[in-house]
Amino acid sequence: MRTTLPHIQALDGLRGVAVALILLFHADHLRGGWLGVDLFFVLSGFLITSLLVAEWETNGRIDLLAFWGRRARRLLPALMLLLFGVCGYAVAVAAPSELERIRNDGLATLFYVANWHAVFADYDYWAIFNAPSPLDHTWSLAIEEQFYLLWPPVVWWWFARRRGSVAGLQGLSIGLALASAVWLIWLFDPETGTARVYYGTDTRVAATLIGAAIAAALRSRVRESSGLADERGNPLAFLGLAVLLAGSFALGGNEPLVYRGGLFALSLASGACVAGIVMSPRGSVARLLSLTPLRWLGRVSYGVYLWHWPIYLVLSPERTGIEAPVLTLLRVGGTLWVAWLSFHIVEWPIRSGRFERRLLGYAAVSGTALLLVVGHAATRIPDDEQPEPFAQTTARPRSDPALDVLLIGDSLPYILGPAFAEEAQRRGLSPQVIGVEACGSLRATGLRYLSGHSFELAKCLDIRQRWIDTARSRSPETVVIFEGWTGEGHKRVDGEWLEPCSDTFDEAYARDLRDLVDALSRHAGHVVVLTVPPPSIEDLPSRFSRLWGGMANEELDARFRERVGCQNRVRREVAAASEAQLVDLEAALCSAAGVCQRFDGETQLRPDGMHFEEEGARWAARWLFDRLEGVR
Repeated sequence: MRTTLPHIQALDGLRGVAVALILLFHADHLRGGWLGVDLFFVLSGFLITSLLVAEWETNGRIDLLAFWGRRARRLLPALMLLLFGVCGYAVAVAAPSELERIRNDGLATLFYVANWHAVFADYDYWAIFNAPSPLDHTWSLAIEEQFYLLWPPVVWWWFARRRGSVAGLQGLSIGLALASAVWLIWLFDPETGTARVYYGTDTRVAATLIGAAIAAALRSRVRESSGLADERGNPLAFLGLAVLLAGSFALGGNEPLVYRGGLFALSLASGACVAGIVMSPRGSVARLLSLTPLRWLGRVSYGVYLWHWPIYLVLSPERTGIEAPVLTLLRVGGTLWVAWLSFHIVEWPIRSGRFERRLLGYAAVSGTALLLVVGHAATRIPDDEQPEPFAQTTARPRSDPALDVLLIGDSLPYILGPAFAEEAQRRGLSPQVIGVEACGSLRATGLRYLSGHSFELAKCLDIRQRWIDTARSRSPETVVIFEGWTGEGHKRVDGEWLEPCSDTFDEAYARDLRDLVDALSRHAGHVVVLTVPPPSIEDLPSRFSRLWGGMANEELDARFRERVGCQNRVRREVAAASEAQLVDLEAALCSAAGVCQRFDGETQLRPDGMHFEEEGARWAARWLFDRLEGVR
């Protein structure tokens, strides 16, 4: 006999709060809104364990196959629909450089291993605003599905050996949660980034196990009428919700405090809120969370979570020409509409058994077609133009390893790459471009803006070695180092946060640039270092201003010029003291008075104020190759 539980409306509302936090976080309005995921984890552990305990106490057994079948009907159809939508994104919207990652992310999502795929690929979750994938968010679904796969057999084994000791199950859950929390603290190393501890099932399962422990502790209240209340629960729910919301406003996900016990403490706060609601279902917190809009949002929260991030990427400021807050309203409105359709057309009919066989058949066919479509989308670029992960790469056929020119650096060559490769081939040259956002010559492991936004850059150390390895294996005639400015903030170097234009920063930058030039010079005919013009304040999108603490344009302009000036000075000094040659792009675009050229005729050179794009990229590629002719 299938076991059901009394419905607690406030838990639907709490689920709505969780997804609302995530919506605001991914819209870049709520610094700690990522905590909504951990609230989901706690709720999942509580609800799933409550069902398993109730089934054992009612039937004396747990039907694992039936449980997994219900989970599959609940989760898979909507996920398949999402992946079809991502296929459409890959074919119609994504840039060629995104396709390989989308293909890999899609397969990892399909088999619920997206979190471990992110670990092994060393994805930086806190850099999703810089290099987003439409499936960045599916890592949490993978952790939940792995819990659904592994936890029910553990509960079944425990009851079979302990003769139904629910108190023992509570102790087991607490012990495993503590072990996971301690393991996270032990593994965390701020110098290597947060990917391993943030994405790992073993380090994130503590929140779900906290929910499981609450389910075991409150099993009698869960199964009884919701009218039996303990007034002590309402203060507990209020305290837990207050701590969770405070963390959502104040705590950035890449702060060391999060991984040194903070994450576990906030999961306990989520657990306190869940426990308080179950204990006091008529308390003020439960009544607040039972409001119709929150309950409705909680009911469709799975679809909202699935669809919000791809929709956010499609409805980008660049594509729509709209800025926040209007853009956020558009994104959220589109997400809610799609989630409502998903719930009523796909999710609920399958869960309720209506047209189940037909729809499950469609899902099976969809799975097969999905692999074919994603595979086709990822390979629709000719083999000799296939982009490498995080880089725009174009080279002559693989049988010829020699290179004429290798362009390396951060987002400047990444975006310039297609125009650079096209111009090189037009001149009969073999090019390769390896540009990775935020990665330059400086051996930095972190980037922190004045607004408090910060990102881990551990991946950049690997990219630096990749530049050297490429030069060693391809023996390019010319290597061009083209990197932008450091941003208005600090970079973490050798474990210390350094401010651009300080003596320590400039010394570190000079040292690392000189080392890179020396390493490349051993394998290349020539090494060229480019200077860069400062960002154009007139063209910077307004959304960037939040990264720099809302400074006035005049102050930003002065600081940008100072920062870029310091780095260009270092570039000139390193080129003069080494075998590198300098190509002065700053001098070509900027006057002695510091006024920089924005247009060449009708061509806007840097549409976003920093990167050479479209016609501006073609202009820059022609200009650069004209100067390289004198170098080669």
